[in-house]
Amino acid sequence: MGRFVVCLCLIFFSSFSVQADLPFEDYFEKNVDVMMLIDPEDGQIIDANKAAHVFYGYSDGELEKLKIQQINQFTPEQITQEIALAKKQERNFFVFRHKIADGTTKTVEVRTQPIDYEGRKLILSVVRNISEKRALQGVLWHYQNRLEEMVKLQADELNAQNQIIVGILILGLLITFGLLTALYVSKIRLMKASDIMEAERNSFANIIEGTRVGTWEWNIQTGETHFNEKWADIIGYSLAELEPVSIETWMKYTHPEDLKKSEKALQKCFSKEADHYDVTCRMQHKDGHWVWVQDRGKIFSWTDDDQPLIMAGTHTNVTEQVLAEEKFRNLLEHAADGIHILDTNGDVIMCNQAFADTLGYTLEEAQKLNVTDWDSVVEVDEIESLFTTLINQGERFETKHRRKDGSIIDVQINAKGIDLNGEQYLYASQREITELKELQYQLEEQVELSKAASRAKSSFLANMSHEIRTPMSGIKGIVELLLSSKGLNEYQRDLLYDLDTSSDALLTLLNDILDFSKIEAEKLEIIPSLISLDGTLHSVTKLFAPAAAKKGLNITFEADGVKGIYALVDGLRLRQIVSNLMGNAVKFTQKGHIRLNASLEKADVGAVLHVSVEDTGIGLEPEETNDIFNPFSQISAKKNKDNKSSGTGLGLAISSQLVRMMGGNISVESELGKGSVFKIDVPVTLADAPVCRATNIRDTLPLLKILFAEDNAINQKVIGKMLEQHGHQVTIANNGDEAINVFSENDFDLILMDMQMPVMDGEEAMTHIRLMGGPKSQIPIIAFTADAIKEHREDYLLAGADDVLIKPVKWETLEAKLFKVYNMMT
Repeated sequence: MGRFVVCLCLIFFSSFSVQADLPFEDYFEKNVDVMMLIDPEDGQIIDANKAAHVFYGYSDGELEKLKIQQINQFTPEQITQEIALAKKQERNFFVFRHKIADGTTKTVEVRTQPIDYEGRKLILSVVRNISEKRALQGVLWHYQNRLEEMVKLQADELNAQNQIIVGILILGLLITFGLLTALYVSKIRLMKASDIMEAERNSFANIIEGTRVGTWEWNIQTGETHFNEKWADIIGYSLAELEPVSIETWMKYTHPEDLKKSEKALQKCFSKEADHYDVTCRMQHKDGHWVWVQDRGKIFSWTDDDQPLIMAGTHTNVTEQVLAEEKFRNLLEHAADGIHILDTNGDVIMCNQAFADTLGYTLEEAQKLNVTDWDSVVEVDEIESLFTTLINQGERFETKHRRKDGSIIDVQINAKGIDLNGEQYLYASQREITELKELQYQLEEQVELSKAASRAKSSFLANMSHEIRTPMSGIKGIVELLLSSKGLNEYQRDLLYDLDTSSDALLTLLNDILDFSKIEAEKLEIIPSLISLDGTLHSVTKLFAPAAAKKGLNITFEADGVKGIYALVDGLRLRQIVSNLMGNAVKFTQKGHIRLNASLEKADVGAVLHVSVEDTGIGLEPEETNDIFNPFSQISAKKNKDNKSSGTGLGLAISSQLVRMMGGNISVESELGKGSVFKIDVPVTLADAPVCRATNIRDTLPLLKILFAEDNAINQKVIGKMLEQHGHQVTIANNGDEAINVFSENDFDLILMDMQMPVMDGEEAMTHIRLMGGPKSQIPIIAFTADAIKEHREDYLLAGADDVLIKPVKWETLEAKLFKVYNMMT
């Protein structure tokens, strides 16, 4: 496919420390940043460091078998488009999707750097994972478009740590020439220069042999020079091959460009502007390549007319170091983060272009700054103590930096102390996070808006529950009172039963909506309790028996496998699930039978309850069995022609979710026109039967003086009449404030307190009563409410209620609650 264009990018140096003479191979392999060497001809990955293997999920050697085309998920056309886009936007990086070993993909920024490595022209590519940033932007979009959905934000903190490339500024090896200088100075006063050279040459050679450096001596006036064997060896020759040697020998092998630099440095020594001569130059090796040499020396002798006479020095081969430094500097300059090194006064001693760009300065301007010029938090008198802490301990933190134009940006800083030539400095990497902080701020706003929407939704559901349940309580109570009266004919009783059935249907609809909302908000809880399995399931059969009989259906309950078995399971939700299945069976079956089966399968831990509801109804088409458990899924009107209503379409969806929350499974087998079998499997914990004592509430509950606080006139009449029919004395209060006044002036055995009333609500009234103090304030209180939301019920208990009674209510339920609370408190 012709020359392959490699497109990778450089991530910030999050943890890097190398000695000045560290080979590039060690730097490459040990660096924590993702790095690869790639052949630009065909995209073959030549080498990859350990960080790359970890990031892409491959073991050692596997990544090197791939080509970059197998990792980059962009097509050649997309790559071309991205290159054009980067050029148009004046970006120095590309954005691609890279495939990981497990098949997932990550969004990455890619930078490249050409490099000569072992005689080959390769591309050094380093990768930055930007998936988190892209994901954050995606979540923000989600919240802006779906405020009504509850959100769980996992903010993932960004983990970025940069450390200094220690050793970049350390050039060459130290030599012991200072000792030799002292020798020359002390003896120059006693001997002539020509004698000095000969007398000390042997001593000097012995000393310098151990340093493995080349040495040279130069008579500046005559041009005579002396080199040791190592001087010649550095450029690939023996000393004999170079004979005869002179200053021209050095000039012959030194690069022309570097000769000019050396000549300027020598002239400064001759004019005494400089005490030492120190130049890094290139010298041509015997095989033709260039060797980098650190050339150092000093004038040790002057003529009587103050002209330079004798100069001596050393040659050190620093090729590896210089090449490494060059590579390090190139990498540093292409780093995405702003790298800067500060002295203990806060002055910049080195920084890269990214640091200057971030602050809006030129590189030259940035190198002259002090930390107080850009850090809007640090004060001058704080620099010493702050830097001492950072140098000794290191720290990653967020702060604000001031740009040249005065604008403020958010940045993340990784700071650590480093030692350069025995001096303490502060190394820091700077990453601008202004955009990220803005995204986080916007996201937090959207989360708060979503929470507000959720609170509004909960408030609406609570109000709706109250507005429906309050009149429903009156309807159910009136029906119960009328059915308990004498003198009704059969037609009148049928009407009342129909009215009661319709009321139950409305309550079922309301409960379905509330349950579905709780499940959707993940606020519905499964609460196990000790129940009789056959007793609970048999009660469901009895509940639907009248409706089945009315349609001529045979309804049976087969539960030999669970008779006499008690278990810990959420009985309320189990009854709700089975009731939904039985209700659907009765609704969609016109002839035949309905059978409820239950069995128990013991497992290693606990047991599994198997329940099935079988009917001979209209059945389902194959595609319907896949959708029947989805919210708002209903039987088509054409198939359901015998029923005026198919319900809300929430029953099976709620049942499915409840079974899942209980750790079980739900399924259906159905044949169109022949019927269906719905099955549930729910784990239960077997338990012993409770010790029961037969108790007749009517025999043990005394006649009570009850304060009934309720603002609804119908409920006042209905509930009051129920209580009075059973011998209790009732005093009515129309609101919370009136209830407090009546309670203060009279003695009562119990208070039945509505929660939502004008003037003062029940919650506030209960709090006032409990704060009165004394024995009277400990009177039993039952909170009477149409609000079925659990969190609100918990609030009522915290406000002082001993129990909560949900509207609408039948007499059996009210009587049981009176018995429970009164006996608990007395």
